[in-house]
Amino acid sequence: MDRKRTVFEYNSMCADLKGGILSKKVDTEELTRTLCGIGKDGWELDRTLFTQDGGTTVSAVIISRREKGTVKKFEYSVTGIVLEGPIARKQVNISEFDNTLNNMAEEGWELGETIYTQAFGATSTMVAIFKRELI
Repeated sequence: MDRKRTVFEYNSMCADLKGGILSKKVDTEELTRTLCGIGKDGWELDRTLFTQDGGTTVSAVIISRREKGTVKKFEYSVTGIVLEGPIARKQVNISEFDNTLNNMAEEGWELGETIYTQAFGATSTMVAIFKRELI
């Protein structure tokens, strides 16, 4: 029995998170614009890898893929996740996180990936990357 194989092509790019050691904040608007740009060209986020400098996350390598021969296009929304507690014991407020997930889902968004950045070995920022297919 012959099965058709899905053939993908990959694309990667580097995104400066602009958080830095002092601000510890990811520029979610810029990351959203970057992802929407590749999504409109038919690329779907596959995964994100981080680079660090001295224990602080400084950039992300965004790996995207698309199935050869398809015309699917995507849009993305990046949302910052609030972390609470002392610097070494920060935690996600689960009820707020669930509300964010469910509110986005009601608007047709699918959670693509949840990522975090670090400063001096402690999680400083979490973001949720949502995607939905453009129709």
